[in-house]
Amino acid sequence: MNPLPSTMKALQIDSYKDALSFNYIDKTTPKPSKNQVLIRIRKAAVNPSDLAFVTGNYGFSKPLPVVPGMEGCGEVVATGDHSSAASLLGKRVACIAGDGDGTWAEYMLAESHQCIPLEDDVPDQYAAMLMVNPMTALALMDHAEQKGHKTLILNAASSALSRMIRLLAQETGIRVINIVRQRRQAKDMSKSGIEFVLNSSSQDFTTLLSEMCQQLNASLLLDAVAGESTGQILSCMPEASEAVIYGGLSGKGPSLNIGHLIFQDHIIRGFWLAHYLKKTAPEKLIKLSQRAQWLMQQDLDIRIQSEPPLKYAAHRIASYAANMSKGKVLITPAEHEAI
Repeated sequence: MNPLPSTMKALQIDSYKDALSFNYIDKTTPKPSKNQVLIRIRKAAVNPSDLAFVTGNYGFSKPLPVVPGMEGCGEVVATGDHSSAASLLGKRVACIAGDGDGTWAEYMLAESHQCIPLEDDVPDQYAAMLMVNPMTALALMDHAEQKGHKTLILNAASSALSRMIRLLAQETGIRVINIVRQRRQAKDMSKSGIEFVLNSSSQDFTTLLSEMCQQLNASLLLDAVAGESTGQILSCMPEASEAVIYGGLSGKGPSLNIGHLIFQDHIIRGFWLAHYLKKTAPEKLIKLSQRAQWLMQQDLDIRIQSEPPLKYAAHRIASYAANMSKGKVLITPAEHEAI
C-alpha cells in the first residue's frame, strides 16, 4: 500500500448554526489505534440527519471544530493492532461515523464494528448510502416483527427509507399505511400500485386515517416527522399502539394529546441507529449487513442529484437542503472527479 499523506482535505464546521457554513481545510491525517481503522473515503452521503447535526438540531453535538458526515464508503488503508480491525485491512467497507470526525473528508477513523465489508457487486454510490437508510429500515422492521405488529404507518412515505420499509414489509406480510403531504405524491403512489395512501393536507385526513387504522389494526407508527404529526396520527390509532420516532423532519419535538397518551395506553419510544448497532450481536449484524446490500440493489428508485468533489461540496449541500426530493448528494473526496 502507498504511504499515507501527512495531511488531508476536509470540510469542517466551526459552530452550530442554522445557516449552512463549511470550511475547506487541510487537516492532519489521523492514525488508528487498537480497534480503529483508517478509511480512505471514496463516497460520502449527505442525509437529513447531517443537516440536523450541522445546524445544531440533532440529538447530540461533538466538540468543535468537527468534520460532519455520518456515512460513506471507502478502503481501509491502516488499522490498529486489534484482530477485528486488522482483518479489515485492504477491504472496501461501508462505514458510519463515531464520536470524532465524520466522512466529509479524504480519510476517517472508525471502530471496526462501525464498518461493513462490501461485496464486489455493490457500487460505491450504493455503498455510501448503505448504513443510515438500509440498516435503519431493517432495524425498524426487525422491531415490528418482534412486537407482532400486523400493520404499520409511515408518515414520510415518499422517502427512500420508506420505499425500503415497504419492500421489507411486503416480504413479511405486514401491511403499510402510507402518509404523504401533497396530493401529487399520493396520486403518483396510488398510480404505481401502492395501497393505503393518504394525503395529510386533505380536509378529511384524520377521518380517513381513523377508519383505516381500525380496519387494518394499525398499531405501529414509524415516525420520521415528529411535531404535530406524532400526536395527530396516534390519536387515530387503536388502544395500546406504539410510535417509534426515528427522525424529526418537522424540526419540532412530538406534539401529543396527554389524554390519548394516558387513557389509550400508547407507547412512544425513540430509535437511534448508533445505539442499535452497538447493542446488536456481531452475528446478527453480519446477517443484517448482507440484507442491507441486497436491499440497496433492489429497484427502489434511489435518485442521486450530484456527486461533487469535496472542494465544491458546500454549494451542493445547500442545494440538497433546499430540495431533498430531487435526490441524494454524494461527496467524492477525490479531487479529479467531475463536479
